Amino acid sequence: MIHKEEKASRVPPSYRAIRTADYLYVDYSANRGTPTRGEGEFYDLVADPGQVVNRFLDLSRSDLRALDRAVHRYAGCSGRSCDQAGRALPSVSLSHR
Repeated sequence: MIHKEEKASRVPPSYRAIRTADYLYVDYSANRGTPTRGEGEFYDLVADPGQVVNRFLDLSRSDLRALDRAVHRYAGCSGRSCDQAGRALPSVSLSHR
C-alpha cells in the first residue's frame, strides 16, 4: 500500500522551459506569475554545459520578466506563432559574460 505522502512525491512537478544554444530557463511557478526563489532554474550552457550551477538568482528583474513573457508565449503558441515566438527569445547576459 502506498501512503498518500509517498504517492504525492512521485508526481513530477509542472514546469515550462526554454532551451537555446546559450541557456536553459525552467519555470516551476505553475502559471502563478513570474517565478521567485525556488521556483526557477537558469543555466548558462556556454559556461556550464553540464548544468551544475543554477544561476536563477543572478538574473536581473528585466531578464526574468523577459524570460517569463517568452515562456508564456511559447506555452500558448501553435504553428507559425511558435516560429515567431522562437525568433523573439530574449538574450540574457549574466555578470560573468
